[in-house]
Amino acid sequence: MNTTNETTVSSKALLGLLLAPISVLLAMLTDQIGGFGLGFENELYPLLIVAAGAMLGRVPSLLAEREVLSASTSTLSLGTIVAGAALGLVAIPAAGGSALVGLLFALNLIGAHVLMTSERTEWATILVFSSIGLLFGLVAAANAGSSGLVTVAYTFEGQTAPTLNEYREALGFVFFNVWIMFTVLGALVAVLARGVLSEPGSGWFEHLSDFDGPWDRSSLPLQIGLLTWFAAHALAMAQFHRVELHDRLALTGVEGYHGHFSVWAAVLTGLVALAVASMVAERWFTRAMTLASMWVLYLVSAAYEMGMWSNDSFEGSWGAVIWFGITFFIGLAIYSIATHKSWGGWSNRSEDAPSGARKFWSAHWSQVLIASAFLMAFIVRAQWYVIPAMNGYGTGDWDLTGGSDPWYM
Repeated sequence: MNTTNETTVSSKALLGLLLAPISVLLAMLTDQIGGFGLGFENELYPLLIVAAGAMLGRVPSLLAEREVLSASTSTLSLGTIVAGAALGLVAIPAAGGSALVGLLFALNLIGAHVLMTSERTEWATILVFSSIGLLFGLVAAANAGSSGLVTVAYTFEGQTAPTLNEYREALGFVFFNVWIMFTVLGALVAVLARGVLSEPGSGWFEHLSDFDGPWDRSSLPLQIGLLTWFAAHALAMAQFHRVELHDRLALTGVEGYHGHFSVWAAVLTGLVALAVASMVAERWFTRAMTLASMWVLYLVSAAYEMGMWSNDSFEGSWGAVIWFGITFFIGLAIYSIATHKSWGGWSNRSEDAPSGARKFWSAHWSQVLIASAFLMAFIVRAQWYVIPAMNGYGTGDWDLTGGSDPWYM
């Protein structure tokens, strides 16, 4: 029995080597669908190098598991760190590679080894997908600038105005949207591959239940939540490609401007989707339907306010009444479903049988809140100072004078 279990563990660890190439293949597939400019020559090599680093990071633990290497854990870790740093920070730049690619190679090699050693297999998958997404986002942003999707100047009624600020903001939208999209995709793949292509890990993902077979049905709400988050970014990117140039550059003074959904709309949609997924896991179906329907209604109404769609029925004094009626009947439908004899009447989970979502929140709520606070502080700081400093009209480059707030310096 032990021999069978060891063989299964080894085979799953070996199959885990496929996750890094899968991330590259998904990037290539995304490029074929969206046309992000990922060529199959120069632009693809950095992705392959980073994927190779992620694969090499899994090898030491795999060899130690099969007793191919007799070195101690500390010696193996030290050797992996030294090898990763030497290859990524010295060998790759010396061979003509990018310093960023070398850094990501070293980060994935060392990070994958550390995460696999500490049984954080899902995070190792997220790490490689996020790294591939970062490089893919850079390629997509560069392609958006070079292909004319966004421009540094805009001609309107015979006059040309500089749009350096708007140009950089649009490129930032493309980069961060693609990067976050692939990071979320990595989380989805990690959940789907758990117990199939890799051993179930500990930490944040240990609260997912064990299962037999090729698919974890019990984590379906989480899978749908992550898929919704991924789809939100994909749809935001698709809309960005379909709108006019003045919409992409956020030139609000141009006639016919209606803009597009920002990366924040996609991020908030993903967070709402995860909140709804946790409610479904707890069998809080009424709350889940209410939150999901109200968020969708908000997005639809926001699109109307921005001018993305129009209808004469919503104009004039009757518009507010119609919106109120839509909200009322959505609430009525939710109430009817919740109190129906066949469809509703469900009972919540008992305290002694919590869902994985509640177990996760009970164990990691402080980590989530602290990490969210630091991340939000970094975002606010970057939006408040770093982004304006990048957009110097006078120099066309970085403006480190502090502007109207020299106390920053």
